[in-house]
Amino acid sequence: MSSTKLLELGYSSKLNAEWGFLTMLRDEGRQAAAAFLTEHGDTLGRRSSLDLDQLLEGV
Repeated sequence: MSSTKLLELGYSSKLNAEWGFLTMLRDEGRQAAAAFLTEHGDTLGRRSSLDLDQLLEGV
């Protein structure tokens, strides 16, 4: 499940305490962390990984 798919989860997912759902969330978090480290790991602590201009676009 991608982060886009996670955004599609309804509010009721916050009440879902089933083991399979929780382990899926854990695994998705690990995949997201690995992708982040692959992309930004060599610059951690040296430069920002957040593009404020993009984040605030249209505000």
